[in-house]
Amino acid sequence: MKLDDSRRERLDVQFPVSFTGDAKGTGTARNLSIGGCKIESDVFVDDDMLLVLRLSIPNEQPPVLIDVAAVRWAASRFFGVQFLTLQEGEQIRINRHLETLSAP
Repeated sequence: MKLDDSRRERLDVQFPVSFTGDAKGTGTARNLSIGGCKIESDVFVDDDMLLVLRLSIPNEQPPVLIDVAAVRWAASRFFGVQFLTLQEGEQIRINRHLETLSAP
């Protein structure tokens, strides 16, 4: 499944993230949408780097796998990624978590 819009409504979150690809390390997701997320990390990344992400979303085992995510911006300890490619089942897991966060 390919996604083109990382600018949809983002909800505040806090859960571990690991990444490999053009940069390797760990961090904490700080917000999440169906098309991307903001990550806090001590690892340097630069715009347009491509990463494989593993999102340790609460109550979802194993971690959600994002096959390809592109860094769209980086500033200090934070960077934003757009999810480019992920499996449909992984998208369903993200959607389910977002629905839980949005529930009144």
